[in-house]
Amino acid sequence: VVGSLLRQGPGPFITRLTSSDEYEQAVLKYMASENCSRIEAQANMDAYFANAADWAYQKMAEKKGAPKVDYNKIKTKDIALALVWAFFITPFLARTGYLIVVTGSWDVSFNQIFDF
Repeated sequence: VVGSLLRQGPGPFITRLTSSDEYEQAVLKYMASENCSRIEAQANMDAYFANAADWAYQKMAEKKGAPKVDYNKIKTKDIALALVWAFFITPFLARTGYLIVVTGSWDVSFNQIFDF
């Protein structure tokens, strides 16, 4: 599950958590049609759920002779971005939303956000 988050971000990760049966069926179908390993199928389905149009375009290009993309490779940049979102941006947005709801006002300051 964490691999989905690190490979393609929160979209496929959330899909995998909220629609696990559909995700699993997509992985099994891809494994059967492409005769590949489970990890390769999961990586491809993560890429598909992150951006279906780009994934489909890349698959068509591969059929025409373009180099095959390794969706299983986790880049250092992607790990850093996922960690920044997980530990900084998401909590910041959640705290801001919480304060807006609790105070009933959009007038929220940085001091309020960072004052626990």
